[in-house]
Amino acid sequence: MKLFRVVLLGVASCMPLGAQTVGPLSDIQAPSNSEATRGARVKEIGTAWWIRNRGLLAEESLRVAGHFSVARPVKDFAERGDVVWEVRVVHLSGGPTGVLWINEKTSKVLGLGIEPK
Repeated sequence: MKLFRVVLLGVASCMPLGAQTVGPLSDIQAPSNSEATRGARVKEIGTAWWIRNRGLLAEESLRVAGHFSVARPVKDFAERGDVVWEVRVVHLSGGPTGVLWINEKTSKVLGLGIEPK
């Protein structure tokens, strides 16, 4: 019996060839319209902040990485339980230029690892 190694989401396992069929995962869903709308709004806020504070290069783009709930308060930015979106500024060469955290409730922006202009 031939075996092959499957690496999926950081979990490696060995299974016999042909033992399982490959199909879409039931727990992964396309974002809902409300999430897509919120993500687009967050990207607009991040773009405006980045242009105002850093200036946007033609080789840079912003990508919404996702959102999370704050477990510990961040002074002058977010309270426990606030939803914070992460927007990454990426250079065309593939290297990151910066990371922005945007508080969904207050629209405050926190630039991480960003050099002053």
